[in-house]
Amino acid sequence: MEIKILSKNVAELIAAGEVVDRPASVVKELIENSIDAGASSIEIEIRDNGLSEIRVTDDGAGIPRDEIKTAFLRHATSKISNESDLDNISTLGFRGEALPAISSVSKTSIISKTQSDTLATRYSVEGGEETFFGAAAGKEGTTVYVRDLFYNTPARMKFLKKDTSEGNAVQTAVIQMSLSNPDISFKLLREYKSVVITYGDGLYSAIHSVLPGELSDGMMEISFNDGYFKVSGYCGRPDSSRKSRSFQYSFVNGRFVKSPVISSAVEQAYRSFNMTGRFPAFVINVEMPFDSVDVNVHPAKTQVRFQNESMVFSAVHKAVRYTLLENLTGISEYKEIFGEGSPNEIEVSDKNSEMGFESGDVGEIVSENKTFSYSLLDSNRTALVRETVSEYETNVYESDDVYTINQEISSEFQQHKNISVSDTYLRVAGELFLTYLICEYDDLIIVVDKHAAHERMLYEQFGKGEHSVDRQIKLVPETIPLSLEEKDAVFENTDKLKKLGYMLEDFGPGFIIAREVPVFFGNYPIADAVLDIASQLIRGNEFPTSIQYDSLIHSISCRNAIKAGHKTSNEEILFLVEKVIGGEIPSYCPHGRPIYFTVERSEFEKRFGRVR
Repeated sequence: MEIKILSKNVAELIAAGEVVDRPASVVKELIENSIDAGASSIEIEIRDNGLSEIRVTDDGAGIPRDEIKTAFLRHATSKISNESDLDNISTLGFRGEALPAISSVSKTSIISKTQSDTLATRYSVEGGEETFFGAAAGKEGTTVYVRDLFYNTPARMKFLKKDTSEGNAVQTAVIQMSLSNPDISFKLLREYKSVVITYGDGLYSAIHSVLPGELSDGMMEISFNDGYFKVSGYCGRPDSSRKSRSFQYSFVNGRFVKSPVISSAVEQAYRSFNMTGRFPAFVINVEMPFDSVDVNVHPAKTQVRFQNESMVFSAVHKAVRYTLLENLTGISEYKEIFGEGSPNEIEVSDKNSEMGFESGDVGEIVSENKTFSYSLLDSNRTALVRETVSEYETNVYESDDVYTINQEISSEFQQHKNISVSDTYLRVAGELFLTYLICEYDDLIIVVDKHAAHERMLYEQFGKGEHSVDRQIKLVPETIPLSLEEKDAVFENTDKLKKLGYMLEDFGPGFIIAREVPVFFGNYPIADAVLDIASQLIRGNEFPTSIQYDSLIHSISCRNAIKAGHKTSNEEILFLVEKVIGGEIPSYCPHGRPIYFTVERSEFEKRFGRVR
């Protein structure tokens, strides 16, 4: 096969794919140019979710008339000029790829005017080819129009998500940029409707403008400076944690990044605050010398390499840990908390003396959250134990009713005694801790975890797809706040969710509304269930559809199963135990835990010395 040099057009299309893969990446690149131009106000407008038109207008310095054409050449930039500049990148853009990449896959026009220009200049490019250059009317600053994105690369269109998802991705990009640049006012118009507005008056205001109220209202300010690293921002309270990382925003020197180092440091700082399976919300900016971080890793510029990851981890961990302890326990002496040790060694200990806790400080937190995560002095611990135990009163049935099981007995139980179906009896002996069902089956005691049994039963029902789950209409539909990522995940799987009993509808930016839920849903909080489903779906995006669906029904089965602490009637107990004894469900729940265990009568007799 002959080796050939690619044409200019083909080469540009290939290069554009690294920088521009969806409308959101176009918006991000144009906003970065506006910020680097010193803009104090940026307005973005999209139509058809960014596919038919994107407009970005700023009040920055503008581009001189004689430099506009140069700006559309590959690797043309005003940000860097030599090799050494790559070690000290202070601007958001620097590769000189955005405008040429965008214009090669769209119909692009730019109108720009500097303070010294009498008239603005308009320059238009279609598919990488110039179509117009001349004077135009315009105010100081720059406006870029991007129309018919990917019109000349139809293959790229096939890989875009549905329109609403692309629009949500644009909105997410604007939110990220507004949080990283809180001193700049942002406005996003989506199909002529304002969906994001910030006022350029600080991070606290920006957070309250773009994040849900239940997250932003309780956020705690982070302020840390050790002379090398400066960590600032806000983090959420433990009780506002989420089932996904959708509300985690990490910035390095004002640049939005996806950093496992920063996320891990924050989550480790929350570790002893009982956040198992949940993730804190935060907006954190880490400032460091520019030569300590490499941002030239990928054209998207969201990946970075740190010169010393452990130092970054330590600084972020200390900053967040200090904020949590100061706000939640009243401890404010930083050195007293951390000393000279590694942040990995810092945890709330069971020994009050190690952290200098006062009994009142810790006891108040424990009582509020009903948890034993923090140590207590004996006087407080006794009261708490009594309060907690009272919530799980032992409920033992004294009924002597005997129920006949009219079904085939599984081989697992037949091995204990060869009993015919007609001679088989089951007596409901009671229930322990409102969790474990106790039944007498001939010479056998069966102890069943009712939640695990019900969860497995639902899982098998959903998995086999025997029928759609019956739904009940909510008398008062419930609104549920979701991140844009969570919302996309839900609405990309509406058919599956309907089959599983959920009727969810769009309710404007950042919200959905639940109109119908499974009949057996009970009093379980709908919002918690939907958030859990959304997080499962987000994680499922990394897997094949079959695995994603299995993960979804796993989550819904767990959420909808009878909960420990729920009072169970004899009929419900009998129903579940029959399923177990009849072998209709496997002996392990979807999590892999056993559903039941058995104890023979002979074991009791040995324990009480009746037999030897």
